[in-house]
Amino acid sequence: MRTGKNQEGLTTARSGINQKAKAVPVTLGIYYYLPVSSKSRVYINAGAGYYFARFSSSSYRENDTPYKMDTDTTGSGGDVCFHGGSGFEYHLAENVAIVIEGFGRYAKISGFKGTRNQSDSNNWSDSLDATHYHYAQYAWTEEWLPRTGFGTEPPSGENIRNVRDYETDFTGYTLKLGLKIKLL
Repeated sequence: MRTGKNQEGLTTARSGINQKAKAVPVTLGIYYYLPVSSKSRVYINAGAGYYFARFSSSSYRENDTPYKMDTDTTGSGGDVCFHGGSGFEYHLAENVAIVIEGFGRYAKISGFKGTRNQSDSNNWSDSLDATHYHYAQYAWTEEWLPRTGFGTEPPSGENIRNVRDYETDFTGYTLKLGLKIKLL
């Protein structure tokens, strides 16, 4: 929540935002195993996939008067992403092994399109199907603030800079330690 005086200093403004992004990957990978001894082996894997991503955002603005504005956005995008890793297996028995694995993925997704719905306490409402953008805006607080917004054209103006497609990043890495049990 952000609080502050407007340009005239007459009222206190409050705002808040809740954003979520999630993705479902459909991936294909290749594993290559190399024996180290009769009880252990190392492996490497690599692959690619398509990440189907969705986002949602809900925000509000209000002040000390009865006025309030709500904005809800939803949209989707997708992109090709890459993953890979390596691991080590040590067999404790014929069907039981201890496994340690490092795994990483590069998954930056942009090109989001969606719908923005706005309404306010004066019974005004608006809906827009558009592209989602990230940008910086010079605010009355005399600082450049990060913003996201929808538009049929990229945002522009002397108080707007660094305009780019909205992007969400699922890039990361994991280190796993586990027990592998072969049932059949």
